[in-house]
Amino acid sequence: MSLTPKAKMRIRLAVSDYQQMFPKDYKELLRAIEYQKQNLKTDYAEITDTRGGSDMRALFTIDERLSTMIGMKLTNEELTDFKTTENCRWFAKEFPQFAITKQV
Repeated sequence: MSLTPKAKMRIRLAVSDYQQMFPKDYKELLRAIEYQKQNLKTDYAEITDTRGGSDMRALFTIDERLSTMIGMKLTNEELTDFKTTENCRWFAKEFPQFAITKQV
């Protein structure tokens, strides 16, 4: 299920708060993401399931603090919705600084 406009607004607020409250963590996170991007095997950042399942893709990276801040602003249902592929793609497009893949 797609996130509501209010949920998206709360996510934007959490990201903005994070950037303002923790500028050092934000800069370190951006450096970590850049390192991940430089070490991609493909532009799609596939992750192979070693148990013989299907391939998956890493779309973005956030640290624990930002994850917690987003989680505190969303209801349990919204948080579950946030983890869907559709909403992860929205997040990676909305906040390209956190995107790992070159192709979202």
